[in-house]
Amino acid sequence: MLKRVEYKYLVGVVFVFGLFMDLLDMTITNVALPTLQREFNAPTTTIEWVVTGYLLSLAIFIPVSGWAGDRFGTKRVFMFALGVFTLASLLSALSWNIGALIAFRIMQGIGGGMLTPVGTAMLFRAFPPSERAKASAVLAIPAVVAPASGPVLGGYLVEYQSW
Repeated sequence: MLKRVEYKYLVGVVFVFGLFMDLLDMTITNVALPTLQREFNAPTTTIEWVVTGYLLSLAIFIPVSGWAGDRFGTKRVFMFALGVFTLASLLSALSWNIGALIAFRIMQGIGGGMLTPVGTAMLFRAFPPSERAKASAVLAIPAVVAPASGPVLGGYLVEYQSW
């Protein structure tokens, strides 16, 4: 069994990874929208839902995550959210039409909306009060790097990889 000292760092690393994925996903598709529009032969009003659907479901599930964490446990909810997010990411990459892509992006938002609040609660429970400021400061790294990396990675993927 992990010691408390090791456990808190494990929680921190897993949460930073999950937060990075969540924040990256908010911006990665923006540069891909014109390519997705061509590939799926979709009008602009439809293709906008790739981003809008994700953000709406993300916003809806942020407050739900607090209740779910209290009801089912933060670790269980975090692992569920990470699993939903990861599965939806894979399914988004395998989307066969625009409707499927939008549905999978909404599913990503469900997982993503629960990752940050539940992960933050886990992080604060794992670290003693005297170390929480340092643990929180580490969260600035994915909060700055991920949104800036999203368009770069998205541009690379649409330019050099196939949908």
